[in-house]
Amino acid sequence: MAGVDFNLNVAIDKQRQITGVFAGDMVESHRVGAQFVEKQAKVTLSAPADAVVVSSAGYPLDTTFYQAIKGLLTAVEIVRQGGSILLVAACSEGIGSKPFTDLIFKTDDLTAFVQGLYNPANFVIDQWQLEELAKVARKADIYFYTDGIPYHQRAKLFVHPLKSAQEGIEELLTRYGEDVQIAVIPEGPYVLAQLERA
Repeated sequence: MAGVDFNLNVAIDKQRQITGVFAGDMVESHRVGAQFVEKQAKVTLSAPADAVVVSSAGYPLDTTFYQAIKGLLTAVEIVRQGGSILLVAACSEGIGSKPFTDLIFKTDDLTAFVQGLYNPANFVIDQWQLEELAKVARKADIYFYTDGIPYHQRAKLFVHPLKSAQEGIEELLTRYGEDVQIAVIPEGPYVLAQLERA
């Protein structure tokens, strides 16, 4: 209502130190900031990986499953259709907010959930992250290890729950064989992973 004609954004590194400040016109300052971050964080692969192993960069970015999904969003850009993503996250505070936890537990079908988003009556706080999880699950199988969420609850998160990260690596090797192409992203949210454009 008041009108907005000024924007201030900052870029940070993995130590959460400011690496750039971008201010001014809303569109132009954002564009310049995005270009700056792309130069710092972009990594490209020549071809999609069969599997991607990713974390959500540790505390505080992996304190909940809701937050850890951000690591999946980096991995999904470079995994092949029908591939696999192995997510490792602490999740020391569990799944997430009560609205998100209730929503994920009551959702039986991610496709139906996404279709239901077109009805405004279905709005739930924090639904966005379940929508993002659905996007990843449409492309790849998700394997998930954490010691912060009980195993029986992990089975309800649209992932293949694991008892250890090693079990996940063994699953990938069994599924794809010794010639598997695995990409590893230790700090998912701090990386802009992309495939090379043809």
